[in-house]
Amino acid sequence: MTSHHAISGAILLLLSLHMGCKDDTPDPAAETPENAAGAAEAAPEAPEPAETSATPTEAAETEAAEASAKGSEAKDTGAAPAAGDEAGAEEEPASPSPGELAKKRQSERQKRLQDIYALGRSRDGESVQKLIDVMTSDEEPGIRATAIRVLGRERREELLGTVTELATSESLPVKIEAAILLYQWGEKKKALPLLEQLSKEGVALRRAFLTGRKNGKNQYDKKGKKFLRRGLDAENVYTQLDAALGLYEMGDGKKALTVFERVMKTEETFYVRMAALNYLRHLKDDKQVRGIIEIARQDLDDRVKQRATQILAEPSRKGK
Repeated sequence: MTSHHAISGAILLLLSLHMGCKDDTPDPAAETPENAAGAAEAAPEAPEPAETSATPTEAAETEAAEASAKGSEAKDTGAAPAAGDEAGAEEEPASPSPGELAKKRQSERQKRLQDIYALGRSRDGESVQKLIDVMTSDEEPGIRATAIRVLGRERREELLGTVTELATSESLPVKIEAAILLYQWGEKKKALPLLEQLSKEGVALRRAFLTGRKNGKNQYDKKGKKFLRRGLDAENVYTQLDAALGLYEMGDGKKALTVFERVMKTEETFYVRMAALNYLRHLKDDKQVRGIIEIARQDLDDRVKQRATQILAEPSRKGK
């Protein structure tokens, strides 16, 4: 059974990976924390599963420490500098700070994600092979998961075999995205047992059942209702919010809003309350949803209050 911490890490990793990257095949609930700027500002850096590399901040701090240690070793040798060395040393630029290194790595990572989205849109053989290589061989599970997700709901026969294989991956982020995509591609007999397993483990699966938009509203496969109801009882609060959003949009508003109200009133962590706001942002014109957002305007944390006020002041989204 997948542990609570592994699921939490996978969910936060997938959330963080899709912030700030434009996707031409986006989740119709475009203003959920999966890609809302407010969630990016609110949420802490997502913890990655153990098999992934260090976060940019951790890597930057490690490199800075190593550079410092090497400098200390050089001083301890006691060797006199050669002629001209002192002048040369003064001219050398200062080593990048940990913050600068982290910013550079984050920029490089965002560029890489954008490249993956471009590969997902392309249909030429070379791009397809590059995407397969990323999906199957990249060191970071989050990057492999992104490469699967960018394919969108339009079935790709040339990639079906690869996605089917990845749906049984040992990496949770990869397995989640592959199972969701199989269901969206019509491979329901293969996907449903996998989704059942993931659902019982508390994984957020609302996206699997999205079918499109009609009259400005998200549409869902009716089979998703059972999975979403189960999600309300998940240990992970993000899974609860994700399930509640889906149920609300499928017409089961009472249970869904109870979850959002509870989070806004009792959740101690401010960025979870912020995430709840972002899930509801595209529904702010609904009277009941607006009432939940109004609760956030009385929040003890100024960031949450400001976000709620900002959402309520935005133009109407009806019919969009």
